[in-house]
Amino acid sequence: MHSLAFLATLLIPLAAAAPEVAASPAPEAAGDAVIYDNDNYSGQSKPIPVNGVCQNLGRPFTDRGIRSIRLPEAGEHCNIHYAKKCNGPSYTVYESEPYMHNMKAYSIRCLKSAY
Repeated sequence: MHSLAFLATLLIPLAAAAPEVAASPAPEAAGDAVIYDNDNYSGQSKPIPVNGVCQNLGRPFTDRGIRSIRLPEAGEHCNIHYAKKCNGPSYTVYESEPYMHNMKAYSIRCLKSAY
């Protein structure tokens, strides 16, 4: 009986040190814009917060490009940049677009429009 209690006290630190299982990606928040790598809001997606903060992008958006974008509501827009850190030329999207022209992008910034 004492050996079982002793064994249990040895296993507790091991369980605490075990790596956590990676959680599935958080679903987009209600106010996020969402970019997709396929037409008609399909394929791999990435939520982009509408907070004015630049988000660097990776694959598939740097390879296949952004093929559709869903904006949460009117009065918001996204600047899609052809360089990292929201530098260089950009293309501005003011409304959801289900079919974009395969726009390869390296960064994006979404924010409330000033008007």
